[in-house]
Amino acid sequence: MAISIVGSNANAGNTVTIPAHQVGDLIVISARRANNSGPTAPGSGGTVPIWSPLETSSGNSISLFSYYTIAVATNHTSGTWNNADHMTVVVLRGSVGPLAAGNWNGGQGVSTQTIIYPVLTLQRTDGSSRGVRVGTRLVADSEVANAPSAGVQAWSNQQVIPAGAGALMALHTSDLPLTENPTNDTVNTTGSNANYKAHTIEIVENLPAVPPTLTGFMIVGEEVSAEPGSWTGHTLVSTQIYYADDDEGMNGTPTNNSPYTIEADKVGKYLAAIDTYEDPEDVFGDWEGPIEDSVPIAPTLDGEVILGQDVFSNPGSWPGHPLEINTIWIADDDQGLNNFNSESSGFTVDFAVIGKYLAAADQYEIGDTQFGPWTGPVEDTTPVVPTLTGTLQVGQEVIGNPGSWDFHEAQYEGTFVWIADDAEGTNPLQTGGSNYTIEAAYLGKFVAAADSYVSGPVFGSWEGPIEEAPPNSSVPNVDPGISISMSM
Repeated sequence: MAISIVGSNANAGNTVTIPAHQVGDLIVISARRANNSGPTAPGSGGTVPIWSPLETSSGNSISLFSYYTIAVATNHTSGTWNNADHMTVVVLRGSVGPLAAGNWNGGQGVSTQTIIYPVLTLQRTDGSSRGVRVGTRLVADSEVANAPSAGVQAWSNQQVIPAGAGALMALHTSDLPLTENPTNDTVNTTGSNANYKAHTIEIVENLPAVPPTLTGFMIVGEEVSAEPGSWTGHTLVSTQIYYADDDEGMNGTPTNNSPYTIEADKVGKYLAAIDTYEDPEDVFGDWEGPIEDSVPIAPTLDGEVILGQDVFSNPGSWPGHPLEINTIWIADDDQGLNNFNSESSGFTVDFAVIGKYLAAADQYEIGDTQFGPWTGPVEDTTPVVPTLTGTLQVGQEVIGNPGSWDFHEAQYEGTFVWIADDAEGTNPLQTGGSNYTIEAAYLGKFVAAADSYVSGPVFGSWEGPIEEAPPNSSVPNVDPGISISMSM
């Protein structure tokens, strides 16, 4: 909102009535004294606000002090300015903010019939400021003949304390927003020559800030950047990135200067860019989020899940999550039930994990363990079954020839001949060692060789049935050419 002149007042004394005002209005007050020492501003309290100095000019037997305040109530009073003999006040309204009285200059002259208002280099030339000028002369027989009007800016007399009030004091304001620097404007007065003091003050409009913006993706491992905004009349110090608990900026904490790579411990938080200015405050952009986690690439498992084979775990990756260790895990099923850590990459599959499932796993410093697919079940190696040689007749000798089974050598207990009721191996019965002479009691039964391991027997094929030998015959003990197949 553009700055407007609400009202003004003047008084030949050490107080002045402040025109009607609202909270946020800018009040500029000036006090003069016919002395080298200036008037003293009152302390704040009650209806008297905090008066902050703008320009103080003293010397040549005349002093002029200008102060300002931003109204925090609607009933402010000037308070008593010790040693002041004349005072003026003006109320301005608009977006005047804490930097409202941001630029001013003082001037003076000796034994002259004019008041020359000092030049001022504007902070703003975009029409977002207004001018206030205050002048005073030492003698009492002067009147202001005209408002300062040099250049293209037009000024109006707001208050004039004329002859008869003890001295001249005048208050002027610019008719329109200032667009060029005020010059050394001269105001002619009547009466004798005298010393004077004059102030030129720029009242700047506190334009709203353009907030900074945040660019990038709210994902762990991604880089986000803060693009600074702007604020007319304010000096930018830095642009940073903050994180907070919610989109209201609760518990906002700076991360570091822009750009910022999102860390895993910020998942669920919100980010915003912030501009820090010299005066008066920080300006936040929109809070964006929540921050999402990045997508992990699962580790993989190489090798055959067979007893005695080596399996290898190849690590995956997870942006924003430091990898701590890559291992192989074991579980009861392909859903990872009852999983537990087993070995590092290069694990040799052993007897303990037969029937289990294996998976590669990445353990990260922050975040869950990431598993690859569960592979299995872990299989045993395939045994070479034993064979049987000899003639299946009562009184003849049969021999069990051992087979083999990779990685089970330490569990091998010997090879035996077994008897069963049929070719399916029903009711198997161990007879003895690998050399067995067939007894008449087993006529019609079936015979097979079996390798005994700690985990149980591995049978060859069942052969038979056992026959009766012809009387008085000699049956050679030859290999009947039995074809052996695997049976367990």
